[in-house]
Amino acid sequence: MAWALKDPEGYGDYWPKGDDLGWDEQVETYVHNGMPEKEKARVCDGSVVFMSKISKKFHKDYGPVVWQESPPEYQTEKSCVNLASTIHVNNQLLAVDEALKDIIKQFEPDVHQFFPLKITMPKGIEYPVQYYIIVIRQFIEAYIPTDETLGPQSTERVFFTKDDTKKGIAKLQLSKETIGSAHLWRDTRMRRPNVFISGALQAAIAEAGLKIFRHHKVMEV
Repeated sequence: MAWALKDPEGYGDYWPKGDDLGWDEQVETYVHNGMPEKEKARVCDGSVVFMSKISKKFHKDYGPVVWQESPPEYQTEKSCVNLASTIHVNNQLLAVDEALKDIIKQFEPDVHQFFPLKITMPKGIEYPVQYYIIVIRQFIEAYIPTDETLGPQSTERVFFTKDDTKKGIAKLQLSKETIGSAHLWRDTRMRRPNVFISGALQAAIAEAGLKIFRHHKVMEV
């Protein structure tokens, strides 16, 4: 049984409001000192670097990310005491804590990418738990479109669920054969929800007592 992760709907422990520190400067330096010309043509217009195009590499299949493209620090507007093991930061990037990173790597070593993210709070206080930007590097076209689940904003190339409540997500059908032995993946055409985990990974996360995004069961057929 697979599970679909729902994005957080507002700021809080799953999405601390804040700003990236040093990311623009780090990317700018990389653009002018080492970025391949083909990649530079994709993300730049003359001397202008489009950070939105950089961020797309973190949730679309544009190839591996290099450390220079990952934000080094995230500063929250308010003090945090109980951040979840999965959090959103700006540009819909995902970050996970050390405990969740270790579990994911136990299930799928050398599949996904993790880049250290320093989280600081007001007055320069550093959050005491280490987080990592995660780049999910497994893309699977597992969703089986049905009239019951396709939302009106769907197109021939991109799908959105008609109902993203627990009841609606439970009606989604994924191809068990296509998923195979995968434990963490993004669906290549389904945009909401987009991130899925296996039943085995979900069970390990629950056993460890980690707090992740709200997630609901989907059907494997």
